[in-house]
This record gives sequence, structure tokens and C-alpha cells, in this order.
Amino acid sequence: MPAEERPAGTVRVRGPFRPRGALVVRPPGDKSITHRAYLLALLSSGRSTLLGPLVSDDTSRTLSLVEGLGAGTRWVEGGVEIAGVGLGRLRTAPGRRLSTSFYLGNSGTTARLALGLLSPLRGREFYLDGDESLCRRPMERVVDPLREMGAEVSYLGEPGRLPLMVRGRELAGGSFTIAVASAQVRSALLIAGLVGGVGVAVSLPSPVRDHLERLMAFLGLPVEVEEGTVELSRVDEVPPLNLPIVGDLSAAAFWLALGCTRPELLPLRIVGVGLNPTRLGMVEALISAGAEVELLPEEEWGGEPVGEIRLQAPPQEPIRVGPGEVPRLVDELPLLALVGAVGRGMELCGAGELRVKESDRLAGTREVLACFGIGVELAEDGWQVEGGQRPRAGECMGLSDHRLVMLALAAALTAEGESRVGGVEWLSVSYPQLLRELVLLGAEVEPAG
Repeated sequence: MPAEERPAGTVRVRGPFRPRGALVVRPPGDKSITHRAYLLALLSSGRSTLLGPLVSDDTSRTLSLVEGLGAGTRWVEGGVEIAGVGLGRLRTAPGRRLSTSFYLGNSGTTARLALGLLSPLRGREFYLDGDESLCRRPMERVVDPLREMGAEVSYLGEPGRLPLMVRGRELAGGSFTIAVASAQVRSALLIAGLVGGVGVAVSLPSPVRDHLERLMAFLGLPVEVEEGTVELSRVDEVPPLNLPIVGDLSAAAFWLALGCTRPELLPLRIVGVGLNPTRLGMVEALISAGAEVELLPEEEWGGEPVGEIRLQAPPQEPIRVGPGEVPRLVDELPLLALVGAVGRGMELCGAGELRVKESDRLAGTREVLACFGIGVELAEDGWQVEGGQRPRAGECMGLSDHRLVMLALAAALTAEGESRVGGVEWLSVSYPQLLRELVLLGAEVEPAG
């Protein structure tokens, strides 16, 4: 990652945020799509060009994995070129010189998708490890169904956690019903079937983001989606992938939250952003609570609708999110808590998944908002936030989760006076340029020194 894009340390933030002119923002490339596009480019039989991929710590882990498995990469103006290895060569060349040990940092997506990618590579052993946070995150949700396919995975420490070893074996196809609504699990199994040359069908209990399936369909691969089940037939060749990457809705959530807590910033325009229906949970939650939001689709990039979001007015009613909605806005929930606190309140249930993200984001959200004088009543799988609370300037230090850093910055930019926010280096996981963009738009944000 370019050094100038890597934030570090603690910043002073003077709120409230008053931008220079109308607020128009373009979020960085979608993180979920970038991960999956890198892997499909590796498996392709030619040279792929990806324009506007997210350049971050997490996506760099997947790109390093791709390079370690033999793909050639070259940064070009606006993106990256990847010379694919091809399914045939990856499947049938056990003697090729490949990396066998991968350090995955904090990237749970890389870890889980790598399990599906490596499990069918017969005759080879691979070792996966990560940082302290990643080694606390559950891997059995992917490992268990992969073992049903015939994968051989051994935990090298605590059961269900990294570090682990994958010994490549021939896999069997089949149909799998997964209890956890997880796009990462479904993607891992589809990738295992793709690399292993077997058909797979994966059913989940509720809708989740479907970026891999859209990319596969865009490439003409035999994937079918029907009533919660995704089925992929055997594939022997993956064509090159050439496309721009849409803007990330989870990054756009920061600006939506800021607009809702600071109505004087409105109207807010977010341009070049993906409008995939499986990612619009936050927008729909805001609209259900009375916010005025327009979605303006423009075209499709790689099977993904892209366009503009216009926020005209904040919510007028309490925000309510239940178990069925959680998978479609799980990354945006901390920011919605702030919106609810400043607005008419928020109720959340069925969000136990937040406890096993990069940190316990249920407890973390309460702790961050407490730094700014906002109360959150926590439950086992959610929270209750009373409306009508106004953030006051505060100090929020010791953060180690990029989503919670964004929450702290949004609260600080809403509050009156000077705040201090620590851990901004974690923005490099998903939104490295956020601080620079804020400064360019007129926010008073500077290193604490």
C-alpha cells in the first residue's frame, strides 16, 4: 500500500464537521468484491485487469496469497493486472514452486476463502496464520462443511481457530445446508468446488451478499441461484476478468451516518457506489425509519449495479433491526447505533455475530459511544439505544477495529469541540484514505503529535 495512504496513531478532531460546499463523496472500491475478484483472476487462464480495487491491509493479504500461488501481478494506472495461473495448471502441477505458508494479518475474509481455495490442491500442504485478533475468530463454520467434502484441515493450536494446516485432497461435490448466514462460508465452498472440479450447492438460512455469484455469472460460469440456494456445476476453465470495482457500501455507511447526525450537511451525494440489493440493509433501515433516501442506478460493472445514493433527510422514527436484516448490514450496525442515539433511538436483536468480528462489536460500540457521552443498553445479541442524545467531545483511545474507529470519528465530527481518537492506523484495513478525504472536504482532523 502506498505509504501516504497509511494512517497512523492518534488524531485530534474538532467538531462539528462543516464541509467546504456541497458534500459529494466517492467511496473506495468494494472490499468484498476485491477479495473475490483477485481469486477469480488467479484461477483464470489469461490476464485480468481490475480497475479501482480496494488497496488496503486486508485486500493486500489476498493479493499476496494469489502471488504466492503463482499469479503475476503488476500495478497499472487505476488498478492492477493479474496474470492467472489457470484451473488446469493449479489442479495438476503438484511440483510447482508455490508458497506454503501464508500470514493473513487481520483478514478473516482471506482466511476463510483461502480454506476453500487450498483444500483441493492435492499433494500439497499449506499453513495459515494471522494476528491475535484473527486467531480468535471462528473458522469451524468453514472447516466443518469443507471436511464433509473431504478436506483435510488440522488445527495447530486452539480448536476452531488459526493457526491451521491444510493438506490438499480430492474433494467430493454435494449439497450443503449451512446454519450460519455467512457469505464467506458460501464463497469458500463455491471456490472449493470450482478449484476441485466438482459441483456444489449451498443453502443458507437468509440472504447474504452475493458478489462471488455475480462475478461467476458475469464470466459465464454455470452458476444458478434459486430460493436461497446457489448451485455451481463443474468448471474446467475460468476466463480473464476485466472490470472496474464498484464503490464500497460499507465505506459509504460512514458518510450516511454523518449526514444523518448532522442534517445541515444535507443533501449528501454518494457517487460511484455499488447498489447490490444484498448490501442495502442500512439504506433500507434508514428508509423504514422515515429517512429520505434516493437510489439512482446508472449501469452495471461485472454484474453489480452501480450508481448514486442521495440522502435528503435523516430518520424521523426509531431504527429497528431484527435477525433477518442483520446479515445485510452487519458491518454498518455500529454506525446505525450513533444515528439512532442522535435521532429517535435504535433497537437491535439477533446480532450475536457482532461478538465474533475483529472485536466484540456489541461491547465495543457501547464503549466507543460512552466516550462521547452516549448511553447504550446492551443485550446478549443486540442493544437498545435511546434517542435524543447528543455526542459531546471526548477521548476514545485503544481502538483496534476499523469499524469502531470509523464510529469514533463520526461521533467526534458530530460533537462540539475537540476530541481525540486513537487507533486510526486500523483504517488501513478497509478505508485507508478516509482521513485524507475528510481533510480535503474541510474537516479539522490532524495528528495528535
